[in-house]
Amino acid sequence: MPTGQQIITNALTTLGIVEQGGSPSASDSADALIELNDMWSSWSIDEGLIFAVQAITKALTGAVGSYTIGSGAAFNVASPSRIYAAFITTSSGRNEIKVVDREQYYSHNDLSAAAVCPDEVYPNFNIDPTTGYATIYLWPIQSGTPTLELTVGCTFTAWALATSFILPPGYQDAINYALAWRLIPRFGDIVSAGAKEIISGLGSKAEDRIREMNVMNRKLPTQASVNPQFQQAAAAQGKV
Repeated sequence: MPTGQQIITNALTTLGIVEQGGSPSASDSADALIELNDMWSSWSIDEGLIFAVQAITKALTGAVGSYTIGSGAAFNVASPSRIYAAFITTSSGRNEIKVVDREQYYSHNDLSAAAVCPDEVYPNFNIDPTTGYATIYLWPIQSGTPTLELTVGCTFTAWALATSFILPPGYQDAINYALAWRLIPRFGDIVSAGAKEIISGLGSKAEDRIREMNVMNRKLPTQASVNPQFQQAAAAQGKV
């Protein structure tokens, strides 16, 4: 369980900014932490780089068909980047319901239709600029009070210098090199040309290794292991 400082120190050592066994300055650590969190946040929207999924739940209120979602919202969790599946749990058991898009949701003639439990959930990820919340809509609107469970991409949690972060085996090394790669522009000429060349190659491969591990660990479709910028070319060659 590495801390943010351990990841950063390893990345800066790889770059030659910190001597082997040394410690980075407070300003270098702070700058690198910003880059680490920017990288982690951007990865959280790419299915191939999301290393885990988790379940989030909420007890629904009868006759309420929409819920805000986000930290401090009605559905008080960090707004997920992706919803993979949805389930409704009642005293009778747990059943999967459909996750639909905007077109499917608004195709219903009566959005106020009611039933004991909903059959569909429509996640609207357009963030309200005032509250910062997304919204989840249910159809039909439940008359009972079941529990809604959403299977989502692992919620992004900001790294902190002194806080440990749980990672699957093998991921720490890849994150170290990916961060070192992203830090090269911040340090410019301080990093030697030889180090830049080596780290650029290893940093690019680091993301590919994470994609490959996610395909094996999460049983993702093969195309998730291909970087989005190369997916069209790979598809044309019959690789995905």
